[in-house]
Amino acid sequence: MNINGINLNLLRNFAAIYEWKTLSKAAQQIGLSQPALSHSLRQMRELFEDELFVREDGKFKPTRKARELAPPIMQALGSLAETLERPVKFEPKNCDRTFRLGLSDFGSETILPLVAERLIVEAPNASCVVLQLHQGQIPQRFNLGDIDLSLMSRQSSCDEFDSETVLQESVVCLMRESEIFEEENFDLNAYASKGHVAVNLTGKLKSMVDAKLDVLGFERDVRMVVPYFNAVPEIVLRTGLFGLLPSRLAMQACEKYPLKSLPLPFEFPNMEFRLYWHPRRRREAELSWFRQIVSEVCLQL
Repeated sequence: MNINGINLNLLRNFAAIYEWKTLSKAAQQIGLSQPALSHSLRQMRELFEDELFVREDGKFKPTRKARELAPPIMQALGSLAETLERPVKFEPKNCDRTFRLGLSDFGSETILPLVAERLIVEAPNASCVVLQLHQGQIPQRFNLGDIDLSLMSRQSSCDEFDSETVLQESVVCLMRESEIFEEENFDLNAYASKGHVAVNLTGKLKSMVDAKLDVLGFERDVRMVVPYFNAVPEIVLRTGLFGLLPSRLAMQACEKYPLKSLPLPFEFPNMEFRLYWHPRRRREAELSWFRQIVSEVCLQL
């Protein structure tokens, strides 16, 4: 195929459909009408003698040929964009953008007030919309353009996105202040002697905590499963159940309620929290600035 016969706009349109999986979203991102993008897709199919994208479950799924074409096309477009783009000095005080930040309840309780404070002071004309997301929603929301940045515990489903580790958090056991247990006598038998409230987004009774206990020959009695950390403290207070929380949330709960936290009586890995963003956004000056704000807040906790 002679490159002189290719309209380079078709390559841009190909990349948009490949990335967004719908004609409406792709057309919106590149500034075309949906009929115009449909016409472009017909031209691409004739040019490459392949369907390229087939509709399945409401999405345009790439064919084998499209998957082969995608890497060199994406690389070429990325190199061209990097060459043509000129750095623009970003002034936060002049920014009137709305940033969309995906958080779990951990992030909402710990970093959000500090991020809001920085945003108000440094970019008084900017705004921020916070979406509370479950981990499994992040890839789809990034690909749809619904969020700019997300702070979540590390997860393999987001390996395709850019990320950085900004926070390590130990896990502790939350209990009533009146419990007789102290750190020196809080062993596995004591831990397993009580009922538990567990946090699990899938709604399952068992989690990696139970798998760890099983290896050690113990089993906990999970009496309630909730999808949010911030539901745990008052449940513990009212029921006497034990609950596991990231240490910072446990500390906040103990300041608010007559509760206490103790280190776990078995080895358990720290929670690793990462900032995620879409690779296509890595050169956006405004988003880079906002990402730096969130990162600095996390690192200073």
